[in-house]
Amino acid sequence: MFKELSPMLFACLGISGLMGATLNLYLGYYFLAVLMIAGTMFSGMRFVYWQKAVPSAFSEEKVQKTIKYIRRSAALNVPFMSACSILFITSSSEIGVMVAGWMSLMALITGISMCSLPVTGRLTMLGLLLPSNIVLLGSPQITTQIFGLSMIVLSLLCMGTFSTVLKLIRTITDEADQNALQRGWMAAAMRDFMEMSRDTAWEIDERLRLTQLAETAHEILGREPSRLIGTKFAALIDQDDPYSRKSLEMSGDLLKKRAAFRDLVFAITHPDGAKRYISLSGVPLRNHADEFAGYRGLLSDVTQKIESQRALEESEARFRDFAEYAAERLWETDANDCFTYISESSVRKLSKSVKSFIGKQAGSAFKEVNTQTEEERQRWDDHFALKARHEPFRDFVMKDGKGGFLSLSGKPMFDANGEFCGYRGYTREITSEYEAREAARRAEEKLTIANRELEKRIDQRTSELQEKSNLLQEIFDTMGESLVVLDSDLTIAMVNEKKGIALPPGKWALGSDAKEIYMRAHSLGLYRDRPTENSKANSIADKMERGEALRLNRIDTSGQHISENFYPRQGGGYVILYTDITKEAKREEELRALSVDLRRSKEAAEAASRIKSEFLANMSHEIRTPMNGILGMTEILMGTGLSDEQEEMTRVVMRSADSLLTIINDILDFSKLEAGKMTFVKESFDLKAALGDVADILAPKAAGKDIDLNLEFETDISSRFIGDVGRIRQVVTNLAGNAVKFTETGTVEVRVSQQARDDMATLTIAVTDSGCGIPADKLDRIFNKFEQVDGSSSRQHEGTGLGLSISKLIAENLGGTITVESAVGVGSTFTFTITLPVDKSQDSAQTGGAEAKVKAALSFTDCHFLIAEDNLVNQMVLRAMLEPMACTLHIANNGAEAVEIYQQHDFDFVLMDVSMPVMDGLEATRQIKQIQKQRGEHVPVIGITAHAMQEDQARCRAAGMDDYLPKPVRKDAVMEMISSWIEQKKADKKINAA
Repeated sequence: MFKELSPMLFACLGISGLMGATLNLYLGYYFLAVLMIAGTMFSGMRFVYWQKAVPSAFSEEKVQKTIKYIRRSAALNVPFMSACSILFITSSSEIGVMVAGWMSLMALITGISMCSLPVTGRLTMLGLLLPSNIVLLGSPQITTQIFGLSMIVLSLLCMGTFSTVLKLIRTITDEADQNALQRGWMAAAMRDFMEMSRDTAWEIDERLRLTQLAETAHEILGREPSRLIGTKFAALIDQDDPYSRKSLEMSGDLLKKRAAFRDLVFAITHPDGAKRYISLSGVPLRNHADEFAGYRGLLSDVTQKIESQRALEESEARFRDFAEYAAERLWETDANDCFTYISESSVRKLSKSVKSFIGKQAGSAFKEVNTQTEEERQRWDDHFALKARHEPFRDFVMKDGKGGFLSLSGKPMFDANGEFCGYRGYTREITSEYEAREAARRAEEKLTIANRELEKRIDQRTSELQEKSNLLQEIFDTMGESLVVLDSDLTIAMVNEKKGIALPPGKWALGSDAKEIYMRAHSLGLYRDRPTENSKANSIADKMERGEALRLNRIDTSGQHISENFYPRQGGGYVILYTDITKEAKREEELRALSVDLRRSKEAAEAASRIKSEFLANMSHEIRTPMNGILGMTEILMGTGLSDEQEEMTRVVMRSADSLLTIINDILDFSKLEAGKMTFVKESFDLKAALGDVADILAPKAAGKDIDLNLEFETDISSRFIGDVGRIRQVVTNLAGNAVKFTETGTVEVRVSQQARDDMATLTIAVTDSGCGIPADKLDRIFNKFEQVDGSSSRQHEGTGLGLSISKLIAENLGGTITVESAVGVGSTFTFTITLPVDKSQDSAQTGGAEAKVKAALSFTDCHFLIAEDNLVNQMVLRAMLEPMACTLHIANNGAEAVEIYQQHDFDFVLMDVSMPVMDGLEATRQIKQIQKQRGEHVPVIGITAHAMQEDQARCRAAGMDDYLPKPVRKDAVMEMISSWIEQKKADKKINAA
């Protein structure tokens, strides 16, 4: 707004200065009058400057300087003018009122002029208005006071509306600038457009005479535009031309209606004699009275366009003529593969019109006759799949439905934007050609067969001729090896000796006898199998004569190892390759020596393992034999009438023996697990019955400590699984036994849950106690062998520290895990997790523990037992167990006596020890089983042995034993096993009787 408001500002300042100078001269203040005149002259100069200035071209720096200049001018002029106005008011009250009014008006004009600087404008208004009017308020005349007060109120109102006035002025100024800018841009754009346009502007009056014509018309019309002014367009037009006649007919109606027209084409004759075509477009003009005043429009040269259009029409006509009489049938389809054009020749033989095909799907008329077989349908589908991909095709053969054949060729069409528009192509009648081609194809097939036979013969001969060439190429392509070629008579045909790989010593000249060279090298001992006179038939020379493939290893005099490979050639002879294998030979010797060391180490380890196993087995046997006497006699002793003190002492002996037996069993189990010799079985079992047995075993001990032992199962848990029930029972017994042992008060809970998926189930058996708990720093060591929580000499609980280690190893061998959580003073939870197959083939109904066991109350009366036992104590134990059952006993001190006694008597059961003098129990069992086979009877042989390892049980079964009891034996176990066999015999008798 500098351009518009700055002149007004300096005009106000100049007028104010002139008025002030006049008043100062009138009042006699000549010095002030001179200053006022100087200010007026300065304001005039700035007024002229701003009239010529172009603020839009100012730089940012100049704009800032200008703003500072205006502010400084206001800071100097406002106090000066206010002081002068106060001086005038105080000098003359009449002049003072007039001066105050004039100052107020100047203040308003000055403030508005400085609206582009709002703060400076407001301060200027206040500086000019307030001082003089405040002085008027002190005047004694009431009218003067009212005038001063009115000016102050007016100044405040102006200050209130200053922002609105500022916005209004800015809006008006911005709109004016924008309109001016837009008008300039439109004028420039129009000039540019007219300069770049090939069209010529024209204008005619109401009588259709040219009143204006652009200079560019000279190039189109060939005449000076100024000479054509006043001429009608009709005088320039060739009215005989078809385009002109058509456009004149159209323009006549439009001119009558005074309507606009567009692209009317007229022919004109150029001064050079050539015919040209122009296009006219125009809009009607109206004068101020809204009357028709003529037309204004554009003229353009369309000669080239018309000529191109005519050439195109002629080309199309020529194409149609050719299409009608050509042998090929031409057609065109759209993007949907529907016909848009088809030549008359295409439908002439079909007795149909062209219109009947337009808009129809291409190929629809021939689909049925061309899709009768699977092969034809596949060809048809492949063809249309190709068209769907917008690919060109050529010579697609199809039937025409009348015994003939057609060939189709087509090319896809695309517009300027690359969009698919359809296909354009032609169809040929190829019946004769097709039949001739088929005949040629059949003849070609016959010729091909004949050629193949001939080619086979030629290839065979060529192969024979090429063989030698290929052989030579293979020889010379061999890298890093020496090579010798021998003919069928073993003479040298080719030699290629590589550096560093020496041939056997001899004369390796072409034609020399290689057999003699090898006979000499053999005799020198260069080969390991140096021949003798007796092995002459198997010498190298003899094998070479027989044409055998050979592989020899030669040690040169320098110590170099060379491998010689003899490859027989077709027709006789050899290709011999010589390879340096010195490094491989040395490595082989090293490996052979290492293999010997490893075999010796393995044998030593196996021997140590075997000695360890034998020691453990013997230790088990030697300990279990007296243990059998201790436990057996103690158990029998407890069945006699003892005093309370004696019975307690006997129980102490029984518990001590049980503890010792547990230690022995743990040591054996751990040894088998550590050696990887523990075997695991997979059989169907009842989980609830198995864990119920564990609870039954531990219940007395828990009751003795006044501890609650609870066994809980989820309601939906399966009944039967497939796995090693004995090992699972052993793990749970160990975990639950530890829980009972380390719990003094409270409960021990065994909770069983299941997660089933298909035919597999993941069992989680959690054993929780309220015992002493395990310190956190020992949780990661309790599964180590011989590790105990309290390992001090003053510990309260006994044990070897193998139980948890064995349980963890068994769980891992079963594919399961054992984890532990514990808190000191709260208790521990051991979780045994294992995944087992669910046995759905067995009855899921549970059988109670009492029903699962054979009742021991069965009568053994009249049962005859043969006991084979060399240890007198064990004889006494078994006799004490069985004699109260009213049965007959026969004792044999060794296996031989057992066989002899068995032959002399009839027995119902044989209890057989394994380790006995003269004849062991295994051999005795085999002989007794042979006797039973001869008699046609079956008497159970039950092995009772101190050999308690799994392999011992397997050996007993292999010898023919029917059952097995490890020492030390308990009376309940003996009674239960014999009772089960009695029940089985009764069942067998019922089956035989039926």
